[in-house]
Amino acid sequence: MARVATLLSVALLLVAAASAMRVPLERQPLDFDAMRRKAGARMMALHSRALKADVQPKGARLYSQLGATPDVPMLNALAYGMYLGNVSIGTPAQTFRVVMDTGSSNLWVPDSTCTNYKESPSCAVQKKYYNESSSTFENTCPVSSCVLLLPYGSGTVLGSISTESVTVGGLSLPKTAFGRVWAEPGPLTEWGAPLFDGILGLAYPMLAMPLLSFLPSPFDEMMKRNLVPEPLFSVYLSSNENDTSSYVHFGEIPTGNYEGSLLTVPQDPLQPLLGYWCVSVNAIKVAGHVQPSTSGIIGVVDTGTSLIAGPPAVVNPIIAQINATTNCSNLGHLPNISFTIATGDGQEQDFVLTPEQYTYRVSFADGTPDQCQCGLFAFDAGEGLLPLWILGDPFIRSYFTVFNRGTNKLSFAPAKP
Repeated sequence: MARVATLLSVALLLVAAASAMRVPLERQPLDFDAMRRKAGARMMALHSRALKADVQPKGARLYSQLGATPDVPMLNALAYGMYLGNVSIGTPAQTFRVVMDTGSSNLWVPDSTCTNYKESPSCAVQKKYYNESSSTFENTCPVSSCVLLLPYGSGTVLGSISTESVTVGGLSLPKTAFGRVWAEPGPLTEWGAPLFDGILGLAYPMLAMPLLSFLPSPFDEMMKRNLVPEPLFSVYLSSNENDTSSYVHFGEIPTGNYEGSLLTVPQDPLQPLLGYWCVSVNAIKVAGHVQPSTSGIIGVVDTGTSLIAGPPAVVNPIIAQINATTNCSNLGHLPNISFTIATGDGQEQDFVLTPEQYTYRVSFADGTPDQCQCGLFAFDAGEGLLPLWILGDPFIRSYFTVFNRGTNKLSFAPAKP
């Protein structure tokens, strides 16, 4: 009988250990200029990664290689229009507001040694990590180089990799690698501080810095330690500002925030070389009409970008057809747009976005008339490049999304409002 009780106790402990974790997310106010700069920065990062992976077409050139660098500030206002969640680091816990970002792979926060506020003004207003206040800090890292360099458009974020106890969604992850950043070059306005403190990356380890380190993220640690029931996470993004109904849910698929059934789709064939979560887009349609040059697109599904972004030669004509007015007067007459995504075995499915879904509408408490902005953005990254698009928050708000590392597939279903 004692043996049965012991086995039952062990089983209960294992069930408790492998439990799903949810991180509530809070949506931040909108700043369209910052959102466009951020989309440009991420677009450059995507193309740079493709260049390093040697999958850009022969002769392709980024603008940074042509001697002219576009206006692409660092991560810019990841927080503007973004969704922030909490992560705790150290013992006792130091809590930080971070962007849950499927377009990057590192966890990092500002360090107490970031004190050159002239160079890094964001550090003056962000919450900083103090290793001397933590009993679980280890000045070691699991990779050959502990130097952290994160290159962005207007400078390089500098720091070091250390080891700490990290808590995400109530799940404790002892001895987890994270970045302590001591330089965030660039104006305060580009970072959106103090709205957010750092980033928790949810892309594949291939993207982790240091380069080719394959440094495991907190989610990789959850999977490696068998702390989640399934090797996946689900994302629901609410359209309501400053609420916490949005979330990232680790380990299982909640059923309360989508309609119908989930449709599972394979990732683009180039995904193993790129490291991003991406799908194959066979066409983009406006009012049911296929747009020119929209076949063979790689669509990167990215919670870290507030807009849907693509090359100007394709995006600008679509924006012109939509012709959304800033005073929202024609919102009810705008066309639907759709992304035709390959679902496997030669099949495809249209993912439709209504005007209310691809347009940002901002209301003002003082009675100022509402303003509307199209959620599509054109960014010119260079010449002869891969047809990379970012399916950012307007797409993910419209479609509840499951990111499955076990199957290396994505699943979508219409999100409930």
